[in-house]
Amino acid sequence: MRSIMKKWTSLLASAFLLFFLSCNEMDKYYDNDRHATSVSVGNAWDYLESRGNFTNFLAAVQKVGYEDLVRGKGLATIFAPDDEAFQKYFARHGYSSVNDVPDAELSNMVTYHLLYYSFNADRFMEYRPEGTTADDDYVGLYFKYRTRSRDANEMIEDPSKGKEVEVLHQEKYIPVFTPNLYGWYNNHGSSGSTGAVNYNYFYDSYGSDLWQGDNWVAGNEPYFRVSNAGVKEYSIITDNGYLYVLDDVVEPLKTIYQTIAADDNFSTFAHAYDRFKDLTYNEYLSLNYNNRDSAFLYQSTGLPSIAYERTSLTISSGESTSDMEATLLGPLSSNTLTVFAPSNQAMESFYTTYWEPYYGVNNWDSIKFTPLLALMGEQVGTHRLWASAGPLLPSEISKGNAVTAVSYTPITIDPASDVVTKAFCSNGTLYGVNSLISVPKYFSYVTAPAFMNPKYNMFLLLMARSGVLDLYTAETQTFYAFYPSDDMLKNTQVGDGNSETLIYENAQPNKYGYEDITYSDGEATVSLGMAASARIVRSQVCDNMIEVAGSDEKIYRTTYSTFNYLYQKGDSIFSTAKYNSHYGFQGAQDNNDMITITEMTSDLPEVRNGRVFSLDGEKSATALMPEERSFEEISPNQSQIPWEFLETTAGTRNFYQTGIAGSLNDSTGRLQVYETIKAHDGGGTTVPRYIVFALSNQAVVDAWADRIITNGRNNLFSRYMPNLFVSVERSRLIDYPFPGDGMGTRTLYTFKTKTNTEGEYTSIQLDDMGTHLQLTDSKGRKVKVVNSFPYIYADCAVYIIDSYLDFGDDNTSTVQ
Repeated sequence: MRSIMKKWTSLLASAFLLFFLSCNEMDKYYDNDRHATSVSVGNAWDYLESRGNFTNFLAAVQKVGYEDLVRGKGLATIFAPDDEAFQKYFARHGYSSVNDVPDAELSNMVTYHLLYYSFNADRFMEYRPEGTTADDDYVGLYFKYRTRSRDANEMIEDPSKGKEVEVLHQEKYIPVFTPNLYGWYNNHGSSGSTGAVNYNYFYDSYGSDLWQGDNWVAGNEPYFRVSNAGVKEYSIITDNGYLYVLDDVVEPLKTIYQTIAADDNFSTFAHAYDRFKDLTYNEYLSLNYNNRDSAFLYQSTGLPSIAYERTSLTISSGESTSDMEATLLGPLSSNTLTVFAPSNQAMESFYTTYWEPYYGVNNWDSIKFTPLLALMGEQVGTHRLWASAGPLLPSEISKGNAVTAVSYTPITIDPASDVVTKAFCSNGTLYGVNSLISVPKYFSYVTAPAFMNPKYNMFLLLMARSGVLDLYTAETQTFYAFYPSDDMLKNTQVGDGNSETLIYENAQPNKYGYEDITYSDGEATVSLGMAASARIVRSQVCDNMIEVAGSDEKIYRTTYSTFNYLYQKGDSIFSTAKYNSHYGFQGAQDNNDMITITEMTSDLPEVRNGRVFSLDGEKSATALMPEERSFEEISPNQSQIPWEFLETTAGTRNFYQTGIAGSLNDSTGRLQVYETIKAHDGGGTTVPRYIVFALSNQAVVDAWADRIITNGRNNLFSRYMPNLFVSVERSRLIDYPFPGDGMGTRTLYTFKTKTNTEGEYTSIQLDDMGTHLQLTDSKGRKVKVVNSFPYIYADCAVYIIDSYLDFGDDNTSTVQ
């Protein structure tokens, strides 16, 4: 199919030429040399009239105003049903003569037999829109031809305007089925596609064993069927084209949407599909085809336009449909849509299972657009090998070649037993079924709450925008998803300096495609970008969980970035930013800012790959966002240092002021320890990721008393400090260490160069004790890590230890 589309890309480049020469280009399908000979039977009207058995056809043509065309005024291919064929038509509809047929129906039917351009039988058998000498790899695939038939204009309600607008229907295409069409499937990766199976499947209501072309081989006399009709006489040359005698009146095909909407058994599906309708004003059609009255095209947004007569063609306001058709003859002649429409019962069963608990009973109009789109799109089928090229035939479904167009899930129905209604339509094929061919996967994984509960609509929009939905439906991973409500997201700060909050906008609540998540940039609201959306979503979804033994603590690693986590204590949950703000200032803060979690997993029909939780908090609660500040940035500010560093004195000495602050800052206010780290890590301008083992206040007192950080006259804390800063890269850590993480014993390397060495650094042994982490220094002293969850910043993690670490001669040696 890719190679086919490449052909149409090249065609677009010469679109203007094709348009200018369109009549001449199509003349090649009319044999002008033969036309000039006595082989011509004259004009089609006189010829048919002279034969005497086309009275009904001629009467119908005359009644609808196309006598001039049949008499020779204009190039055309004419499919002429004889009087015997008309008797079949009358019998099917309960008419006795042409005069009984309603005018609109009669006009639609007659013009369906009048094709643009002239095609002899060989051209029907081997139609190539690019020309008769073009590559013949796709002979048979192009099976649809433009007729002069179109439905009357109709008034349809436009959801965006709240009123009816006039919809102008485009001219229909008619299918011509040849042995080469079914042969094309067999020659391109399939096998066993025959007309006896596929043609008769759709047209069995017109008779049994209608198809007789499976034994046709190249070189034989032409054989094809025109939709429901057989051809009795081929390629009769007339003054203005070719004439074919048919054994039945061709019934004008409806669009897929028209066929569904006319069947009450599929009214729920039709109504749901209608929510995505896009009635597009077209200036060209308004001026040229609708007496300058406003004309609209019936298309869909987000879903295939099954109500529109054209496939592979989307028209915007000012475009000429004729211009577009001239450049897209190939796709228009070959591409089709396929819908597997679920019955009302099937749709209602899905609604009851997934939406009724949150939307109420049978409230289809309230379903948010994104989850509804997921459901509807998954009922659209395509061929697994060549997508929409050619019709999706029942034999291809039986052979396992049919997949859903969105997720490529295999379609496993039996066309013979599972399909309750079927139709070959003007723009594709319709299979009516009593069950959904596929439930969208998003309803069965940790994404389920977003698709089921409107409370999480903003989060769903962010998931869709950030492109992570498929990531969270991975079968082989386990996820832990924490869902913020819409109100929480509206409190979440974004933008420069996180100074703005999220805004939900919906300019057209009744029309798909107008929902947006924005924020103010100071001058106007702007859409939240993909990266910013992903940051929010990935910060709420985790892919690893550690339970700390003997406690009610859990630690989750988020999917936002490496070294970003959530911390759970009891039923409270903290992001790194929330944890730092709650515990990292002078003591614990007011519990009103706490966020609690409630597990939803067991309340859902199915969650295959993890667990899901709702987030709950006060009105000011926000989503779980990571800490963006660096410890390097905040460390000079006493008010932002973890509370364990504060309020410790020995006599009149405050050890924060004389110890930590003094060691971090020199007389010029520079962060002295960071300059040391930078110098010993290649002399860069940024500090590499690191871990800080911060002495508790009592540990500082003990270190001072034991002269680890002083010689009795001078404060040597600044020399000691680099021993407490561990290089993550040098220690080969892929995660910060946590109790219960299963990583066992590790050797951590600091930023302090060992005495009288070059390129060697002091080290600390770290052991996972299950309930806590334990450090062992070079003297063999055991030191306990106080906090299971460290203070995590953009650049590091800060752990509090209950005693000092003794590095012997390297405690306060001068850094080399």
